[in-house]
Amino acid sequence: MGFRPVLAAILISWITFTACGSDESLGPALGTPMEPPPLIFASVTTGTDETCGVTTDDEGYCWGGLTASSDGSSIGPPTTTGSDVPALVAGGISFQSVVAGGDQTCGLATSGTVYCWGLEGADELTAGRPEEVPGRHMYVSVSNGTRHTCGITTDGAAYCWGLNGGGRLGDGLNVGSETPVAVLGGLRFTSVSVGGNHSCGITESGTYCWGANEHGRLGDGTTVDRTAPVEMSTTVTFASLDAGILHTCAISVSGAVYCWGFNGTGQLGDGTTTLSTVPVQISGGHTFASVTAGGGHSCAMTTDGVAYCWGHDRNGQLGNGIEKETQSMVPVRVEATLVFRSVSAGLAHTCGVTTDSVAYCWGLNSSGQLGIGSTTNADGPERVSGT
Repeated sequence: MGFRPVLAAILISWITFTACGSDESLGPALGTPMEPPPLIFASVTTGTDETCGVTTDDEGYCWGGLTASSDGSSIGPPTTTGSDVPALVAGGISFQSVVAGGDQTCGLATSGTVYCWGLEGADELTAGRPEEVPGRHMYVSVSNGTRHTCGITTDGAAYCWGLNGGGRLGDGLNVGSETPVAVLGGLRFTSVSVGGNHSCGITESGTYCWGANEHGRLGDGTTVDRTAPVEMSTTVTFASLDAGILHTCAISVSGAVYCWGFNGTGQLGDGTTTLSTVPVQISGGHTFASVTAGGGHSCAMTTDGVAYCWGHDRNGQLGNGIEKETQSMVPVRVEATLVFRSVSAGLAHTCGVTTDSVAYCWGLNSSGQLGIGSTTNADGPERVSGT
């Protein structure tokens, strides 16, 4: 075929494509903006007034923080005053996880580097956009609290940074640090979780906590603050744990959930409102795969993906479809027939990712932390915008 026939064929194809594209019944007109692809989440974590997640293609998104300062410190660019729908984390970083906290948000890059951004304050990493955490450590996990952060390096050592009231950094001091400091004891951790003013972690030999210990949130049978890790007072072997604001919960290797610490709204799930300085098993007899501790409530997911929550429910954070100014001292099933892959409890809201990678949130929404395009509370799971 010569040049002219080829050119003619190309022109005919272009004219046909353009004509068809201009007919709305046959497809979108040429040049019409396409809808963005839906957000497909691998994980979601909740904080105080913010939620963050990582999509299956390693992009970080955060939403909430509408009450944040004008420099956008809750979630960083591209927004400056927060967002009630997911906003892409700036910097073009590929993330393994992004963990919401209080005044600071951190993310673990696929490279093993940790980045943080958040409110400027004493002894905290300050950035309007993600900034690499100093120290040149390579991390396998990171956990964020209200004013401090901890991570586990590739060799199992735990490092913490931020404020250090009550000894929450675990370095034997009460002095904050912008640079990660090693947790004392030479312990090698498989997981570490950061709460309000305390931290806890699991090693091959046991479970340890450190930091502020009012209400017994360290689980060592006392209310004495610990500036270095102290082994918990229990014979139960835990597979994972999660530190909340004033309490902590863990799941045993057999799938039983135990909680300890403050219990004023029933967040320990044992049918009482009595605090406990040692782990107590929650009611219900379910076999769980994971557990998460929030502010005044806790949640857990069974091995077949059913979510249960207990504790404070003033803003609908239990997700059972009844917004009320009371609490449940035993687990209640989250409304709807959703099957979850993971669940995360925040200060007064809860979010989860279903097995088909869709994110849902419920509870308090005054800062847009549910990501549903409004600031209206939800007493049952609401699909996050864009998912």
